[in-house]
Amino acid sequence: MQSLRKFFWRSSFFPRKISFSREGKVFVLISLGLGFAAINTGNNLVYLVFSLSLAMIVLSGLLSEWNLRKLRPHFSPLVRAEATKPCFVEIGVENDRKRLPAFSVQVRLLFEEDEVDVLPMRALEVRPCEKANGSCILKFPRRGVFNIYGVAVTTDFPFSFFEKSVVFPTEAEVLVHPRIKDEAHLPSLYLANGEEGGTVGKSGHGTEIFGVREFRDGDNPRHKSYKRILPGGRELVKEFEQEAKKAVFVMVFDIYDEKLLNKDDLEKALENAASFCVSLLRQGFHVGLKTVSGRVEVREGRGESQMWQILDSLSILDFLRVPSNQVEAVFEDKSHLAQYEGLAFLVHPRFGVLRV
Repeated sequence: MQSLRKFFWRSSFFPRKISFSREGKVFVLISLGLGFAAINTGNNLVYLVFSLSLAMIVLSGLLSEWNLRKLRPHFSPLVRAEATKPCFVEIGVENDRKRLPAFSVQVRLLFEEDEVDVLPMRALEVRPCEKANGSCILKFPRRGVFNIYGVAVTTDFPFSFFEKSVVFPTEAEVLVHPRIKDEAHLPSLYLANGEEGGTVGKSGHGTEIFGVREFRDGDNPRHKSYKRILPGGRELVKEFEQEAKKAVFVMVFDIYDEKLLNKDDLEKALENAASFCVSLLRQGFHVGLKTVSGRVEVREGRGESQMWQILDSLSILDFLRVPSNQVEAVFEDKSHLAQYEGLAFLVHPRFGVLRV
């Protein structure tokens, strides 16, 4: 049934896609009942009512076809989203007609995957030579890559008996990140005193004052020291002590078996890993990532670009099925994290975030 529905929406053999509304189903059933009654009774009044109902159906089709003419959709490409959380896409429709407006128009994105929840943008009226803009709300049930194959412009004008649509083909991808939990693990819960960072004993970028020196071109005027001025009017500027590098490496499970681990356990662990990495990066840590199988590795870094790189890697990560003895070996052996400088954590599917 789903394959037949996809064929109907993607086939160029059906230039207009038509679906019944609840009111339309009731109206068509009543019209068919009137037709059978008119044949059996031969009552001219029943024939008249039957002909009027058929005329309304034909008129509804003609007016809806006119309403869709010369409408052109547009939308801003959505690159990233987060699983299970609503996201908004700027979308709209333009009326290229010079005189007549369009009424009761909906615009929505069409995905290859059926499980995407799409709430279309609605416009009551689109005036001639004008645009109607709004938001299409999307909700993805899981992480991964979702493919857009078209944009549908739909109308139920004039009687809401049917919903007639026209599909504009397009190709785009949306990368859906794992769900970031609000109760993300805070680094302070796992770091001992004095491991949050510090200074390295030389000048650089930081918050602690290292000393003062003569002001030079290119220095920040806000860092001038006005308490002491050298002879000849020369000014002094504050130097700050360079902060120590705060590096954390996170290891993620990407192997499973049917006995010890299943995919649901790994998905939960993946969400914990993503939440943990985002929490670390927002607090200024250098964060690196690697999977247990070694298929994916992200070098340590900091900032927003590093966060996107880590989340993108986790979004497209596929799990590898292995024998149970390999999973047991990973449970017992954690020496593979000792090669990394700084702190190392293993996001365990059962026991959460473990410090190695």
